Amino acid sequence: MKASYTTPMKSLALLACALLISLAGPAEAQESDPVVLTVNGQQIRASEIAFAKDEILPHLGGLPAKARYPFIVDYLIERHLLAQAAVRDKINTTDAYRKRMRYYQVKALREAYFASILRPKVTDDMVRQTYEREKSTSEVRKRARAQHIIVPDQKKADELYAMVKKGEDFAKLAREHSTDEVAAKGGDLGYFFAEEMVPEFSDVVFNLKKNEVGGPVKTKFGWHIVKLVDMQTVGPRKFEDVEEGIRAILLRELVQKEIADYKKLSKIEYLDEDLIKLRADVKKRVDEYNKKRDQALKEQKQQEQQKN
Repeated sequence: MKASYTTPMKSLALLACALLISLAGPAEAQESDPVVLTVNGQQIRASEIAFAKDEILPHLGGLPAKARYPFIVDYLIERHLLAQAAVRDKINTTDAYRKRMRYYQVKALREAYFASILRPKVTDDMVRQTYEREKSTSEVRKRARAQHIIVPDQKKADELYAMVKKGEDFAKLAREHSTDEVAAKGGDLGYFFAEEMVPEFSDVVFNLKKNEVGGPVKTKFGWHIVKLVDMQTVGPRKFEDVEEGIRAILLRELVQKEIADYKKLSKIEYLDEDLIKLRADVKKRVDEYNKKRDQALKEQKQQEQQKN
């Protein structure tokens, strides 16, 4: 009598039925969720591809856009093949599997609650209103980009200023004569707001025209010759540029509030002694930080009141 056996691939196809039964959802839901492909008879639907996309898309930055969909599908095929192999080897009956399933079940429920209940609470109108409110409090400001040459005495500054006025290259003179750390960059200070520099310096810079040279001007650091490279007007960013960022902030605030409310209604017991000690230590450090911060804010407020 010949021994009967099933090839590994046939056994995967048969054992996939167990997963088919456990993953099958209501018929009504499946009608609006088309099957994209099958793996040994096990269906992979559009919703599963969407979930996988959300999971792995942030890690596919270097992959061309056209290659991402096939990559995600291949990822799911590999996952289903290994899952079917796990059923064949009875991994799904082990304690390790049950522990992992409990973790992923909680994760799945949390994500489903977030998508179905929390996310819809942050409406487009809320995002737009937040933008308009913040926009109304954002002042339009100017920032300058300048080069400078700094030397210790006025005589040297006057000589260099005369050389610049005659047409000598400003960056070259800065590299050869300037005494600060940006000399190697031709004296380029990058972009800055007026209050980021000492008043005497900013008064000169923000009254120059583009490519105009000013100075020499004295500050506590030395004598400066200044060239305005560019001037920008900075105001609120476009709604389209910050929409998703605002939505993420509102969602985070909503989640934090919901969690705080749930904690008040819940009983949470910490049973691990090491964890209890660590939490107490963290709380102590946070309390000390908050106390110092509150004291500093109080002193700052008192100083402002005294000035007024």
